[in-house]
Amino acid sequence: MFSIKQTTQSLLEINKRHPNKTKQIVKIFIDFLKENRTVCQLPSIIRSLEEIEKKQSKENRLHITLFEPVSEQVIQKIKEFVGASDESDIDIEIGKEIEGGFLAHYKGFIFDASIRNQFIKFTNTLKI
Repeated sequence: MFSIKQTTQSLLEINKRHPNKTKQIVKIFIDFLKENRTVCQLPSIIRSLEEIEKKQSKENRLHITLFEPVSEQVIQKIKEFVGASDESDIDIEIGKEIEGGFLAHYKGFIFDASIRNQFIKFTNTLKI
């Protein structure tokens, strides 16, 4: 048999390939669990799906740390810079520790355009 993680990944892949057939996929999957007497795994599979969705949601969210509030145009430029879509959810926080510029987290990547980071790089370059 398959692990919960493998089952979840397979289910997501099937649904991704056939997005218009979600209800049918779920029905067939439930029937499969019943036939194999593994319906008891359903709560674990649901938890696994929720964890994956939560992780994907967090990765698709753009988190920006700014030194001070900026205009919507600047936010738009940052979104373009990191490759975020217009539909991406955004969290913005003010962090004086970056000393200027911005720090962005998107899809598992960190974009550090802060003055603090530039200063550290410059200092490290002088040490060479």
